[in-house]
Amino acid sequence: MERVYIASPTEASKQVEEVQERYREELNRYQQQIEKTKVMTAVTTK
Repeated sequence: MERVYIASPTEASKQVEEVQERYREELNRYQQQIEKTKVMTAVTTK
């Protein structure tokens, strides 16, 4: 667990945005993996 030290409200919202951005990127990567797996499964089951 990362510790985040907040200097000011603007700093806090900036950090929240960064975390959300990282989370969104991870989620996208994960969903792309699922899509690839689905396609591969579809191909192999035919």
